[in-house]
Amino acid sequence: MKNPLTNGIGLFLWVMGAAIVLAFSACEKDKSEPLPTNLRDLPGVGYLGQGYDAFGDFAATDELKAALIDFEQYRKEQVGDKEYRVPEEVDVQLVESNAFMSFLGQTPAEFQGSQMAAVGLSGGYPYFSGAVLDNFQVAHYRTLDYAFVQVGNTVNRWTVSLPYDAALLRAMLTDAARADLANLPPDELFAKYGTHLLTAATIGARADYYVAADKGKTAQINLAQAAEASFKAALGLIDLNAEPQYQEMVNTLRENAFIGMRVRGGNPACGHNIFAPGNYQAWLNSVDDGLVISSLANPSLLPLWELCENSTRRAAVEQAFQAYASAHELPPVVTDAKTSITEILIKSGTEENPYFYQEPGFKVIPENLNDGTDGDFIFLMYKEGL
Repeated sequence: MKNPLTNGIGLFLWVMGAAIVLAFSACEKDKSEPLPTNLRDLPGVGYLGQGYDAFGDFAATDELKAALIDFEQYRKEQVGDKEYRVPEEVDVQLVESNAFMSFLGQTPAEFQGSQMAAVGLSGGYPYFSGAVLDNFQVAHYRTLDYAFVQVGNTVNRWTVSLPYDAALLRAMLTDAARADLANLPPDELFAKYGTHLLTAATIGARADYYVAADKGKTAQINLAQAAEASFKAALGLIDLNAEPQYQEMVNTLRENAFIGMRVRGGNPACGHNIFAPGNYQAWLNSVDDGLVISSLANPSLLPLWELCENSTRRAAVEQAFQAYASAHELPPVVTDAKTSITEILIKSGTEENPYFYQEPGFKVIPENLNDGTDGDFIFLMYKEGL
């Protein structure tokens, strides 16, 4: 006669085994099930795994190059109040912030250095030389007379990141990228993929305020603080008449600086004339319609040669990079340079503030040419050259 206890245990084990098999099968099935067809990729996640030209502008979507990584496995993730498709290897963090950041340098090299430090780049290379060339005038970065400030208003939605691990990233390379890293001449490699792999980014939009300030006339003020206050006043975020601690320094800065503006992301129409009444808020409201890279983390840029399969090839590409980098140095300072006025603009309108009419790279003369008469305010501004 069989022991009932033995029979019960056997039946229990059989049921448990069957349940485990069924559960495993269900998990395998779920893993292979396609995500809903109406689930879109998280905006900005596709920037990860692309090459980046670190000799170009700072944290700029325009500097992205060809993709090196191919994502194959995706998951569904809720970010904010929406669901998106996200690669399995990518970490996502909701941010939802509106912040100001500053980069400052008494020389172009110091200015570049402040941006390099923000993303953990070093090595004596002229990284972000494009940030100087694209956003300041030759008459300023080729003389010793000007200090440089960039104040960025970053509107951030979320951060996306990959592991900053060359070995892990190598395993994710596309077949084409792996072959190129092994075989392409280094100059062709850099031309196609840039100099680094983008591994992390903050996604949103950014408005940049660029200031080239005459060092001899602004030495007594805090340039970063004055530039940020000037920017916020132009956006309508602070009233200088109610902030006497800022008003004097902002006036000194504006009277002795060339100011530029550049907006990335959001509605270009609002961004182009962001200081016009209502346009800043309209631009903020439009950010989700044009999400770009708003900032870069430390670290976020992995040198391209680190992705090469063997140490010999890595060393060869890194050595070639040194020669490639030398071609991106800023032009030398002209010690006996004489500046001259190269362009004059006259702007008019109903706005009393002369700096409302500021055009990128120009200095405004804050005197109303129509003073004492009826009609619009009229202001003169000029641009310098060597």
